[in-house]
Amino acid sequence: MTYMFMTHDIDIRDGLLKVADEELHHGLGRRRRDLNESWWLVYDAEMSEAWVLRVGCPTIYDDMLIQQAKEQHRNTKLMNVLLKLHRELSPRLGACAVDVSSSYPDTALSLETVCHLIASALASWPTHAWAPGLFHTLLDSVQAASSLALGPKETCSMLCLLNDLLPEEGSWHWKNGMPLLSAVRSLAVGSLLGPVMERKVNWYLEPPHVEVLLSQLSQHLDNIAQVVFHYAFSTLVVVQDMLRIFVLRLACQRAENATILLRPIISWIHDRLIESSSLADTDAYKVAYKLLDFISCVLEHPLAKPLLLKEGAVLMLTNVLERIDTHGESASDASSSIKSGFNISSCYLPVLRSLSLICDSPYTVQLPAMYSRYENLKTEDFPMIYKYVFKLCQVLPAGKELLACLSVFKELASQAEGKRALFEAFMYIKCSNTDENQRGRLQDTSVYNSNLIDTEWRSALLYSWMNLYRSIEIEGLSMHSIEAVGVLSLGSLRFCMDGKR
Repeated sequence: MTYMFMTHDIDIRDGLLKVADEELHHGLGRRRRDLNESWWLVYDAEMSEAWVLRVGCPTIYDDMLIQQAKEQHRNTKLMNVLLKLHRELSPRLGACAVDVSSSYPDTALSLETVCHLIASALASWPTHAWAPGLFHTLLDSVQAASSLALGPKETCSMLCLLNDLLPEEGSWHWKNGMPLLSAVRSLAVGSLLGPVMERKVNWYLEPPHVEVLLSQLSQHLDNIAQVVFHYAFSTLVVVQDMLRIFVLRLACQRAENATILLRPIISWIHDRLIESSSLADTDAYKVAYKLLDFISCVLEHPLAKPLLLKEGAVLMLTNVLERIDTHGESASDASSSIKSGFNISSCYLPVLRSLSLICDSPYTVQLPAMYSRYENLKTEDFPMIYKYVFKLCQVLPAGKELLACLSVFKELASQAEGKRALFEAFMYIKCSNTDENQRGRLQDTSVYNSNLIDTEWRSALLYSWMNLYRSIEIEGLSMHSIEAVGVLSLGSLRFCMDGKR
C-alpha cells in the first residue's frame, strides 16, 4: 500500500506527517528535514520501503508509481488519510484567507496549494469509479431529513474540497468584491508551482472528467442542499463564502443542479414567513434575514440572476416586502419586535439589495449556452417592483435601507422596460381626467400597470429629496445620505435621458 504526501514547508510538513502517523499507526521511515526544498514522501507500508522524491516543482503524483500501484490506491484507508489531512488544513486556510490582501499571503497560498493537491489526488476516486465513493464518504454523516451531524470543521473541509473539484466560476464577475477564497484559489497553484505544473494538477478539470464528477455529485445534491440551508444563516463568513462559491461553480456547469441547492432556502421563506399565520414570529424574521442576506450575496454574481428568476425570486421578494409592511402596520406586532431586540424592518435591506441586483442592467457577461432558455425580468415584474419602491421611499428614514430602495429605482429607470412601465403609468394618470378615448386606449396597453397606477407614487421621489434634505440639515452629511443623493440623481437622469420623456 503506497502513501504519498507533498512537503512544502516545515509547518505544513509536520502537520501532514503527524496526522499520517496517527492514522496509519506505524512509523513512516526516515524523514528529510531540509527547510528550503519541496519533497514528495512515498511510503509502501506492506513492503516496508520508503522513497523520498526531490522535485523542484512537485506534481500531484509520479505517473509511473501510480501505474504500478493503481490497485493499491483503491482503498478506504488511503482515502481516509487524505480526507483527514484535508480536514486539518482547510480550516486553517479559511482562517488565514484574508492574508491574501496583505503584503505576505504566503501562508494562505501554501495552504490552498496543499489542499488543491489533495483534492487532485481524491479526484481519482470519482473519475475512475474507485471504491469507496468519495461523495458518499464525504456526506455519510448528513441526513437529508434530520439535523446535520457535520461540525464547522468538517463542513469547511467538505465545501473547500467540493469547490476545488469544480472549475472556477469566473471570479472576476463578482460585483462587490469576490470571495477571498476564490482569489486564493485562482492564485495559489500557479504562483507556487508554475503554469505547467498547474495544468498537470488540474488534470481532473478537463471536460470529460468534469462530466463524470458532476454525474456522481448529482446523486448527493439533496444532502448538500441541506448543508447549504443549514449554514446559509451561519455567522461564519468563510463558510458562507464557500457556500456561494460552490453554488456558482455548480451553476456554471449545470444550472438545474444549482437550483436544487437554493430551493430549501426559498421554500423556507415561503412556508415559514410569507405563508405564516403569525405576523409577530420574530424568530422567523431573524432566520429569514440571514437567508435573504445569503441570497443577496449569491446574486453578486451575474449567473445567479437567471437561476433565481426561474425560481420566482421577484414574487418571493415582493411578498416579503408586503409581509414586513403588514407587520409594521400592526402596533402590537411592532411592540413585540422592540421587546425581542430585533428590528423586523431590518429585513428590508437584504430584500432591496437583492432586487437591485436582479434589476441590474442586462447581462454584461456571456452566459453559458444552457442559460439561453432562462428568462430575464418579465414585463409584469417592473410595475410590481415599482409599487413597493415608491411606497418605501415615503416611509423609510434616511439610511442604508433608503439607499438600497433608491438603488432599485435607479436600476429600474436604467432599463427600457422599466422606463416604459413608469411612462405608461404616468400617461394614464395624466390623461384619465381629460380624454376618455385616450384613457381607454392607455388602459388597454397598461394591463400590467394597475398596481403601479393605484400607488401614490407621484410624490414619492419628491418626498425622498425632502427627506434627504432634512436629514442632512439636522444630522449633517453621512456616507449613506451622500450616496443616496447620488443614486436618486442618477436614477432620475437615466429615466429622463430617453429623448421622449
